[in-house]
Amino acid sequence: MIFTLTPNTPEFDAYLWQAWGWTQERKAFYFRTGGYQAFRDYLRQAASENRKQFAIESDGGFFVSLITVEMFAKDAYEFHVTSCRGVDPHLVRESIAGLARDFFTKLNAEYLAVTVPKYNGHWHTGSKALAEFMDCIPDGEPEREDWVDGKIIEYQLYVLPKEVWLNGRRR
Repeated sequence: MIFTLTPNTPEFDAYLWQAWGWTQERKAFYFRTGGYQAFRDYLRQAASENRKQFAIESDGGFFVSLITVEMFAKDAYEFHVTSCRGVDPHLVRESIAGLARDFFTKLNAEYLAVTVPKYNGHWHTGSKALAEFMDCIPDGEPEREDWVDGKIIEYQLYVLPKEVWLNGRRR
């Protein structure tokens, strides 16, 4: 089950607290989305006007994943997924497919995007799988950033244009 979280409510704070905890377990992969933020800053960023938060619960009613959708340009949205370890990828993919459909059909999005990090020479498996599932294609060259411990993190933006989604590549 997927549902929208409303900022500035106790429910929003509780779900974000749990998701922030997941980022703290794997800081390197959440470098841009909470890994090195204090909870207060994470919560403030999550409640910003250009972001929407969606919670995914398992059939047993357990919170297993947070999907953050961020508007990064007019009619362009980037999906960020924060999940507990061992989450059922099928459940996350189903939720993403429904959100993608809604953003293209109800919000008239022109592009959806996913950023895939590469840390210590390895692309993040879950992010890469999400980009592939959504039929996103690489957009430009990877960005390189120096990381706190001196290791290099690269980021590859993948995009899904609306016309590609409309032409039958959607799941």
